[in-house]
Amino acid sequence: MCRIAGALSFGQQDLQAQDIERMRDTMVAGGPDDAGLWLSPNHKVGFGHRRLSILDLSSAGHQPMHTPCGRYTICYNGEIYNFRDIRAELQAQGVQFKSDCDTEVLLHAFALHGLAVLPRFHGMWAFAIWDHQAQVLTLARDRIGVKPLYYAQQGNWFWFGSELKAIMAHPQFARSLNPVALQLFLAYSYVPAPLCILNDAHKLGPGQWLTVSAQGRLEVGTWWHPTQAAAVEVDWANPRAVEDELENRMATAFERRLVADVPVGVFLSGGIDSSLLLALLRNRLNKPVQTFTIGFDEHEFNEAHHAKAVAQALGSSHHELYLKPERGLDIIDQLPHIWDEPFGDNSAIATHLVSQFAVQHVKVALSADGGDELFCGYPKYWLTVDRVAAMQRHPWLCKTIAAMPAGLLEWVGRYKTGNKLLKIQDLAPHMQGPQGSAAAHALAGHAFAQGQHVFSRYQLQRLLRPVALQGGQVQSRELPQMAHWGRGAQPDVLSAMMMVDLMSYHADDIHVKVDRASMANALEAREPFLDHDIVEFALAMPSHLKLPNNNPQQSKHILRNILYRHIDRSLIERPKMGFGVPLGRWLNHELAGLVDTLLNPKALAAQGLFNPAYVQALRASFARNPAQELNKIWNLMVFCQWQQRWLS
Repeated sequence: MCRIAGALSFGQQDLQAQDIERMRDTMVAGGPDDAGLWLSPNHKVGFGHRRLSILDLSSAGHQPMHTPCGRYTICYNGEIYNFRDIRAELQAQGVQFKSDCDTEVLLHAFALHGLAVLPRFHGMWAFAIWDHQAQVLTLARDRIGVKPLYYAQQGNWFWFGSELKAIMAHPQFARSLNPVALQLFLAYSYVPAPLCILNDAHKLGPGQWLTVSAQGRLEVGTWWHPTQAAAVEVDWANPRAVEDELENRMATAFERRLVADVPVGVFLSGGIDSSLLLALLRNRLNKPVQTFTIGFDEHEFNEAHHAKAVAQALGSSHHELYLKPERGLDIIDQLPHIWDEPFGDNSAIATHLVSQFAVQHVKVALSADGGDELFCGYPKYWLTVDRVAAMQRHPWLCKTIAAMPAGLLEWVGRYKTGNKLLKIQDLAPHMQGPQGSAAAHALAGHAFAQGQHVFSRYQLQRLLRPVALQGGQVQSRELPQMAHWGRGAQPDVLSAMMMVDLMSYHADDIHVKVDRASMANALEAREPFLDHDIVEFALAMPSHLKLPNNNPQQSKHILRNILYRHIDRSLIERPKMGFGVPLGRWLNHELAGLVDTLLNPKALAAQGLFNPAYVQALRASFARNPAQELNKIWNLMVFCQWQQRWLS
């Protein structure tokens, strides 16, 4: 696992080695074991590499790496778990290897087959390969976007990096705020791909490739998307057969993630997904698995006792750490450096803390992320179905709400309903026109995309000053989620929502959270539920096997049935709890001074992006009802903190 960075110059200026080093070394925390630098003979292409040694710990795995003929040079971040199988195939074709690392396998496979080889890989990756003969740079990212890849182009320059801070470190890159990305961050708590918080910078999407020529000609394409997934042959009418097939796929995929030359552990919450991961690994190993969890004294945030009970039942070597508020508070000052693009998912704090704890014992940790998106674990799925059905049953009520003054709806929401009424107002235009299944499906898409907004359209209008609304507000049809919603024929609304989440929310929030938190601590996090054999099987699965009768009590139904083959259900059956910290209390007590520093009227007026009076009204509402306004206050704080760090 590594961090990568690089640049191309299309003009008269040459690349400077110290500039590539500066880009590379902004990410030293994620690659403390080795560092590499390469410049092309004409100094127009440069790669920088930081290494976290996981496979072949010797110097033979040093990067950037070159083919023996000298045509290709690679800079790679990731793990290909089936690399030894592919290596054997290449050896049968006459390829000779100097190392036992997956980097060399990827390099030779690409040299022989180009991007056509990517579907053969099980794993997570982001890489850059320079073809000296064709004078073309190729970037590519894994199917689900586990590993990050930013790129930017300005004038005669092109840059790429595992993190945005690498691009920002180059002296020729000019930083300026992207107002559309700011709006989307405030709405979703993250910036959706392909956008980036800075103008001229982008994120390569999951399953995408990019090429750029020595003359600056850029092309982006998709090599994998869920709607292009391979067909799955199974008798869906036979639940037992489906469960058996899924369990076999999971056991194989989970075992693949154990490939390493360093110790491997598991993040354990005691919930369905992490418990199932541990149960199936236990059956494949002849020694206890090391598991890690953190706990809090605040019972509403604490799952540590559940995790401990599961660990005891499954015989893991369990480690737990109870955290005092001071530990979490110390992390907050580091957030804008670790997450160098504004990131408002506050569970990032807990993820950073558990990574910091785990790396004291292991160098690789398996995370159970993905189970909710693949097997219908989030309340937003069934709530969206219910919301759309209610709107279609009561169209006149929705129209009446939509006709009310938005200010009145917001005032009611602050005391009773949150943003629900404002969201109905935003959705009302999509209820116009002919009714029917197609209209209901389209309405569900808009309801799903807008239902997750932290700030509604009206609230953004009140919050943002004109400079932050350049070009107008983002329209519903322009939301990144809607691009996925319209792709392929999904069998039902639930399946469509899970597919969209996998390619947007999961790639741009969950992966970003886990990748930055783990790599900031020199820990490699792996994602066994996101093996494409599991993903393609889950996406083809009828929704009633995941959520029978849209019943929240049976969410992730098929995973529960498999898990209960290995553990008593009494250890698992309890209300779902998010992975987070008591942030609402902190912001009203221990962190009240930081809130005032970042969000006081004088500071906001000087910043020029937000309406100070509206922010003060939000703060007053937050003091009365922390849960209602927590995400709004936190997103504003995160952005202001980020802006001070990177744009001041």
